[in-house]
Amino acid sequence: MSNLLRRVGTAAVLIAILLAALFWLPRGGVATLMALIIGIAGLEWARLCRLDGVAGRLYAAGIVLALLVLFTFELWQPIFL
Repeated sequence: MSNLLRRVGTAAVLIAILLAALFWLPRGGVATLMALIIGIAGLEWARLCRLDGVAGRLYAAGIVLALLVLFTFELWQPIFL
């Protein structure tokens, strides 16, 4: 199996899981799934920036913490409504 075909297959499965989660999980479940995805992406980005060990983990934890703050306090809603 070629590398491109493997990546396309993986992307298709992950998109299907994401769409199922968006439609069938409650709001907290979607936030948990997004926190997991953002944490993994944060670790990957930290490795690309050559942040190893504790610095990379702190970077990923900071991103997840920011997501959870936005989720908890709903800071995305306009104040004037």
